[in-house]
Amino acid sequence: MTLLLAYVVELGPLLVLAALLGAVLAGYAPWIWRHPERWLLWAILILAIAKVGDDSSGEGSLFRQITWGGLFLFAFFRMLVKDDGATPTDAHSVPVLLWGMLAYAFASVMWSPIPLTSFKRALQLFGVLLLALVILRSTDKGRPLQAQIQTPVLVVLLAGLLAALISPSLTFDTDQSLRGISSHKNTWGQLSLLACLTLGYLAITSHTRKWLTLVALGVAVVSLA
Repeated sequence: MTLLLAYVVELGPLLVLAALLGAVLAGYAPWIWRHPERWLLWAILILAIAKVGDDSSGEGSLFRQITWGGLFLFAFFRMLVKDDGATPTDAHSVPVLLWGMLAYAFASVMWSPIPLTSFKRALQLFGVLLLALVILRSTDKGRPLQAQIQTPVLVVLLAGLLAALISPSLTFDTDQSLRGISSHKNTWGQLSLLACLTLGYLAITSHTRKWLTLVALGVAVVSLA
């Protein structure tokens, strides 16, 4: 318990900084607050994929902690207020089993041999759930998930492949596996799989420029392989 309290106290300045950043963005750029469907998945993908602010501790750099913490706080406050100012009821959209998993994650801190790390992971799980609810709300407003995700996924995929053509020594691991602009080949594999799923769905459901979609799907499959 002492470790957890010390961690919360240590996070104080970061939380204040993230809250101030969120307040500034909300006050001076209302578009960011009102239209998360236009930028949120861009931010998530770039933070998850790009080799920005990495460190070797396994906990992520200060930059990553602040940016992810800022996204989690944004999602928290965004879920408190609906567009019409009414109290939201989005919590019912979360399956009971998912709430149970979240409760178990926090409860596991009590018996974990490394309670501080377990507490951090539980907070991250809660933050990811909040982000998912914000994205879900955007789909309810008529912005389908496919429309939100396809452009960011394609841009990041093409950026990684372009980087591989320009500088293979920086974009391939020692075992010759592609890692693109990510920090590890497994991370790039996840992005490539997401691109395959996105483009596969688009190839099935859309009849506009289908040949271009199929070419892009082929590129994504090659990247994954």
